[in-house]
Amino acid sequence: MVPDRLYRLRRHAEDYLRACLETSDYVLAEKLEKEKEASPYHTSGSIDCRVPLVRVYQERGNTEQLRVLAKEFLLHDRLSYYPIQKERYDQKEWETVVDCLLDELQARAGAKHAFFNRQSPYPEALKAEGKQERLLTYVQKNPLLIQSY
Repeated sequence: MVPDRLYRLRRHAEDYLRACLETSDYVLAEKLEKEKEASPYHTSGSIDCRVPLVRVYQERGNTEQLRVLAKEFLLHDRLSYYPIQKERYDQKEWETVVDCLLDELQARAGAKHAFFNRQSPYPEALKAEGKQERLLTYVQKNPLLIQSY
């Protein structure tokens, strides 16, 4: 397919998706997003293309899918999805989920952020949850963060 034609098709699909969201046709919007992800022309590896699904799941009240998607965003360094993730659980349930989530964030923080010199959402999540012991341990292992935390 000619690159220019492919670009125009993508733009048209984005406009159609935007129209579905504006008219609250969330079923069709979700279907379009899923089809786009399944397309051989879809750029895998980019989580940003899944942002419209967050709105779809929020508007449809699809808590389980929103939990999965928000966690995916968190694990791809999108800290802004932390409150969305937390809001989808009641307090008691969150207490059991948060430690596993923090463990996953910690594993990712150690594996790639030191290499790429990127800011991990892990220390911010620890700060938000009041986990000072874990935060202190993390900062001790990453002395460049001392001024930040």
